Amino acid sequence: CQKDLRQVKARMLMKKAAAIGYAGIGGLRWKAFMISHRKIRAAIKIQSNWRRHAAQKVAKKLRYERLRNNAATDIQRVWRGYLGRLRVQLMRLLTPYAVTIQRFWRGYRTRQSAMYRSHAKLFDRIRRGFVEDRARVVIQSCMRRFIVLSRLQNVTQAAYSMQKFAQAKLLRVYVSNLHAATLTIQAWWRGNRVRRILQEEKLKLVLAGHLMRAEKQTLQECQQAVVLLRERELRGRLKKSWQLVHVNVSVERDDVYPKGWAAGIRTVESFNPGADLSHVELGAFHTVVATSSGYVYTYGLNDRGQLSIGASSTSGLPVPVQPISGILFPIKIVQVSCGVDHTLLLDADGRVFAWGSNQHGQCGCAPRQEIVPQATEVYFAPVRGAVNPMLKRTISTLSAGAYHNAAIDDKGRVYMWGRGDHIYIRGVFSDVPLPLWITHESIVDIGPLDRVVCGLGFTYLLAKDGALYVFGQAINGQLGLGSKHRRSRIAVPIENIDERVTSISCGVHTTLAVTPSGTVYQWGVFLLWDPQSQVCVKAQSFVPMPVDLRRGGITGVAVDVKVGWWEGVILTSDGLLWAWNFFDQPSDGIFRPAVYQYILAEGQCVRAVHVVSSPLFSAVFSKLEGDKTAEKARGAAAAPSAIRTRPSVNPNWDPMAYN
Repeated sequence: CQKDLRQVKARMLMKKAAAIGYAGIGGLRWKAFMISHRKIRAAIKIQSNWRRHAAQKVAKKLRYERLRNNAATDIQRVWRGYLGRLRVQLMRLLTPYAVTIQRFWRGYRTRQSAMYRSHAKLFDRIRRGFVEDRARVVIQSCMRRFIVLSRLQNVTQAAYSMQKFAQAKLLRVYVSNLHAATLTIQAWWRGNRVRRILQEEKLKLVLAGHLMRAEKQTLQECQQAVVLLRERELRGRLKKSWQLVHVNVSVERDDVYPKGWAAGIRTVESFNPGADLSHVELGAFHTVVATSSGYVYTYGLNDRGQLSIGASSTSGLPVPVQPISGILFPIKIVQVSCGVDHTLLLDADGRVFAWGSNQHGQCGCAPRQEIVPQATEVYFAPVRGAVNPMLKRTISTLSAGAYHNAAIDDKGRVYMWGRGDHIYIRGVFSDVPLPLWITHESIVDIGPLDRVVCGLGFTYLLAKDGALYVFGQAINGQLGLGSKHRRSRIAVPIENIDERVTSISCGVHTTLAVTPSGTVYQWGVFLLWDPQSQVCVKAQSFVPMPVDLRRGGITGVAVDVKVGWWEGVILTSDGLLWAWNFFDQPSDGIFRPAVYQYILAEGQCVRAVHVVSSPLFSAVFSKLEGDKTAEKARGAAAAPSAIRTRPSVNPNWDPMAYN
C-alpha cells in the first residue's frame, strides 16, 4: 500500500515537473516571441522614421529647387524686360536720326537721277511754290493776330471806359436799393414795435381785467364763506365742521363753477342742515364734499367721470344735485383723496372706492376701462396674484397722486396702482391697473408706517418713528435728494432734516414738513419776489431748507403745515393760522417768506387746518376750539424755538432757476 502511495506521489510529482517544464519552455518561447516582436516593431519604427526623414529631406530639396527655379525665372524675366526696354529706348532715340538720314539720302539720290535733271526747273517751281505757301500762311497768321489784338485792345479800352460809368451807376443803384430796404426794415420794425407795445398794453389790460375778475370772484367766495360761517353759528354747528376761512381765486372759474365754488358748499349744507362737513377735496376741476351724515357729493367738470353721476352724463354740475352713485349710503367716511381727474374714498370698514379717469389704471378696477363713471370698490389681494374678491385687506390710510395711488393696510403693507412711470419703484415698468403689493426691501425695511403721501410722479412714506422716505421722479426738486438725484427707484431717506417729521404736505410745486420743535422745511419750486420787475419769479430748492418764521409776528410754535397751489399754511400752537405765497430775495443765502396771518374772530382758536387747491383757486379750512380751550392754548403757547427761528440757510442750495 505504501509502495502504491509512493508511486502515486511519484507520478504526481512527475506530472508537476512536466507541467513546470512545459510552462518554463512555454515561457521561454513566449519570451523569445516577444523579443522578436519588439525587435520587429523597433525595426519598423526605425524604418518609418528613416523613410520620413528621407522624404522630408527630398521634399526640402524639392522646395529649395523650386525656389531656385522661381528665383532664376524672376531674374531672367526682369533681365529680359530690362534689355527690351533698353532696345526700345535705343530705337526711339535712333529712329529720328535714321529717318533724317534716309530722307536726305533719298533726296540726294533723287536729285542725282536723270529724270530729276531733265525736270529740274519744274521741281524748282514746285519747291518754290511750297516755300511761298508757307510764307503766305505765316504772313496771314501774323496779320490775323495783329487784327485780333487790335480789336481786343479797342474792346478792352471801350470796356474800361464803360466800366467807369457803369460802376458808378451800379453803385448809385445799390445805395438807392439799400436805402429803400433800410427804410422798409425800419418802417416794419417801428410798426412791429408799435404793434407789440399795443399788444402788450392790450395783454396788460386783459390780464388786469382777468385779475380784477379773479379778485372780484375771490371777494365773492370770501363773502360766501362769511355767509356759511353765520349760517353755522345760527345752527350751532360752528365748532365741529370744517370752516371755510379764505378762498384765493387765481384764474376765472366761471367755466367750471359758474355759480361760485362756495355756493356748492352751501348747497351741500342745505341738503344736510344737521350734518357737518367732514371732508372737502379738490381735483383739477372737480370737488368732492363728504358730510358727517355719511353722504358724498360732487360738482365741477365731468368729462372723465369725476363726479360719479353715472355713465349717461358727461356734462358737469355747477352745484351738487344728489349724492354720488355706486355706494349704498349712508357710510362712515374716514378719508377722501383726489387726483387730477379721479377720486379715492376710504370708509370705516377699510374699504376703498374709486371713480373717474382710469386711463392709467388709477381707479384700480377690473375689467380695465378708460372711465369709471360711478364709485366702484377696489379690491386688495392678500398675496401677489390673488384675484379672489373675498380675500381682501383692510386699508388704514391712502393717498391719491396726480395719476397714481398708494395705500397702507392694517398689517403695514404698501399697495400701489396707476401710472407706471409715476409709481417708479424697482420692478414696475408699466401701468398697474390693480393694486400691487410692493415688496421691495427698501420699503419693507422701513418698519411701521404712519402715512403715505403721493405727488406728481413721486411718493413720500412717513414712518411712525418720524423718518421720511421718498421714491419716484421729480424734475422740480420735490424729491429733496439734491439736484443730481432727481429719480430714485428705491425708497431713500431724506437726510437734510435733522429731526423726526410730525407732518408733511405735498403740493403740485412744493413740499412742506414740520418737526416736533416747530422747524418748518420747504423744498421744490417756490415763488421769489423780483424787485426790479415787480413780479414773482420761480426758483428751486432741491433739498429741504428751513423756513425763517421770525417775520410777521409769529408767537407760537408750528404744529402742522399744509400746501396750496403756491401757498404755505402753518398752524401754530396758539391756535393761529399763518401763510405765505412768496419769498423775498435771499440775503447771504437766507430766505425769508412774506408771512401774513388769517384773521379770525375774537376768541376763536384753530385746532386743525386743511388746504385744498387746483389750477383755479386755493381754499383754506379750519376747525375751531371753544373759547376756554382757545384761551388755554394761547396762554400755553411757547415762544418760537431756536431751531425754528434759525435763518433758513441752505448749504446745498442750487443756483436760482428763473423762468
